[in-house]
Amino acid sequence: MRLFANNSLGFVALAALLAAPAGSILYYVPTDAELVGQSPLIVYGRVEHTSLAPDGDFTDATVRIGRVLKGLPLESTVVVRQEGGRGAVVVGLRMLRRGDRALLFLYPGQGGVYRTVGMGLGIFLEDRGHLVRHDVPKDGFRHAERFGRWIEERAAGLARPADYLVQEIPGPRAVRQEANWLTGRRTCIGQPEESVPVQLMRWAQWDDGFSRRKTRNRWGETFYVEPELATKVTVTAGGWTDEEALTTTDAAAAMWNGDSGSRVGIPAARINSSWWDHTKFVQAFIGVEYGYASGVYAVNERRTYDYNGTKRLFRDERTSGGETVFVVMFDENGRATHDASNSYRCLKWGQTDEGGSGTNPGDALCPTHEGPYTPQGEVTKWTKVVYHPTGVLGRTIVKLACDYVGDPWAENPVAKTISHSIPGGGGQAWRIQSAQVGISELAMGNAETIRTVVAHELGHALGIGSPADGIEAVMSAVVDTSYTSLQPDDRVAVRRLYPAVTGGSSPPSGGGGGAPPPEPEPEPPPPPPPVPPVASFTVDAACADGLCSVRTGEDVTFTDTSSGTVARRSWDFETGGRTPSGRSVTHSWPSPGFYRATLTVEGAGAESTASRMFRVDASSPAGSCVPGPETVCLQDSRYAVTVEWRDGAGGSGAGRVVHAG
Repeated sequence: MRLFANNSLGFVALAALLAAPAGSILYYVPTDAELVGQSPLIVYGRVEHTSLAPDGDFTDATVRIGRVLKGLPLESTVVVRQEGGRGAVVVGLRMLRRGDRALLFLYPGQGGVYRTVGMGLGIFLEDRGHLVRHDVPKDGFRHAERFGRWIEERAAGLARPADYLVQEIPGPRAVRQEANWLTGRRTCIGQPEESVPVQLMRWAQWDDGFSRRKTRNRWGETFYVEPELATKVTVTAGGWTDEEALTTTDAAAAMWNGDSGSRVGIPAARINSSWWDHTKFVQAFIGVEYGYASGVYAVNERRTYDYNGTKRLFRDERTSGGETVFVVMFDENGRATHDASNSYRCLKWGQTDEGGSGTNPGDALCPTHEGPYTPQGEVTKWTKVVYHPTGVLGRTIVKLACDYVGDPWAENPVAKTISHSIPGGGGQAWRIQSAQVGISELAMGNAETIRTVVAHELGHALGIGSPADGIEAVMSAVVDTSYTSLQPDDRVAVRRLYPAVTGGSSPPSGGGGGAPPPEPEPEPPPPPPPVPPVASFTVDAACADGLCSVRTGEDVTFTDTSSGTVARRSWDFETGGRTPSGRSVTHSWPSPGFYRATLTVEGAGAESTASRMFRVDASSPAGSCVPGPETVCLQDSRYAVTVEWRDGAGGSGAGRVVHAG
């Protein structure tokens, strides 16, 4: 199988699967065509600013729209909401940042905001005229202009070849170490963000001398503000029994617990439908939900809920007994729009296959199933929610702990992020207080690989990222096998965070150890906006008065000197065959004649052309041309000749010089 997870900063670890070779279980990441079909709105734009959503576990990015490829936004900006904020540090989901230029596949969320389809699968960031999707390694790159044109035509119902994929963006490539660890920062109440450094993150429960957090209340009483570390499991969908979930979780945890070079000791799993202990200020749990469905994308569709597959359903929303209810109805003549002249018949929705028994209080207001009915309230078309799988198998949300200074029940409590030393001199790290793992039904359906998927997500819960591409490990972004034990790179990663050392011993070496990554450099300013191109080119041939002269078989070099943003170019020399697209190309004509050379450039939504006329003479020695019965020689090239004529009766005709070979 292929397990995709992202390596960028943040803390929702994502896993998505692509089709494996024939004979293995197939998991699905949408094709570009399917992604277009699933997205009501597709826009290209620039992130103007970001802010915490009213729910602090989410972040809102305001995007200035530069180009609409599908759909109709109501304003020139859209607000895109992503999971992750001050309270939830997110692993694997590339958060939009100010200045980002991105192609976004969106669907409407609640409260007028938009969400990205498939979480990170609907975000393509621009890099030097190309688009890259961070959440799908080895996905290749897309040429920005050609991909945009393809989307527009696809959304319009036109089939266009996928000519936009490229294997590599020109320019320098980043170098990554093998093992990787999660880094970030968390601000607590009253802490300015700039005062909190970027550090590694880990659990402290397995360190020598660890003691649970204590505090005093206003009456001087000492008490614990956190529970014991626990692994809590719940099954919400997928048809699994509690025993199956517990067995799978413990088997995956045993892969990490069994490493003799680290101190990891993930507790035995137990069923617990409530992860949070709201009597404690610092949590201490790894929660695993089987049947996680937050990665499913939903959107209302107008075509839904047709009665017997032929008649559009409507809802009459009205008041009954002091409560708002609705009556389901249809027009007996099959009309698809509401009109006062419609002849409606109501349905006892609980008696239909889709409704189910007793699901609609408005049924009591329908005297007879399929009987005549007069609406009493507001009539609307009835739409239903249609769910599309996104290919996300799992995600892990990691939250860092805050410690309260003084009385945590005070009116304005003061808190600070808990930082501690990694044993053996491994530097400083933030303390994890909880990790929430979600395993989707897609992952649960693959008995061969489910343990690897769960172990991968538990690795994120421990603070471990994914290594460089090509490394075979449980934590690899691409996994081609089902693992039953940790691989060498996994052991390097876990021993760095949880070394089996005491006192001042040195942590294990290898795998890119050393100090935590430094504070990231400030982001460079965004590139200038694209400028419509103006086509022009030069040739290494003799030209005068708009006409260039060359001989047959003679190579002529054409060099594009266009101004503006050139995303795509093509050359045409009126000889048929392949159309070159290089900035500098060489061409020769095999036969004498007059030819037009044309350069077409595209970019920034505009197109421009430039052309030159060429007279091509034969390359044979002078005097070799022999006129035929219907041809003449002109400068040693042979041409057929037509003339203008007029006869005595007023008849006339016209002709032109035509190249004859």
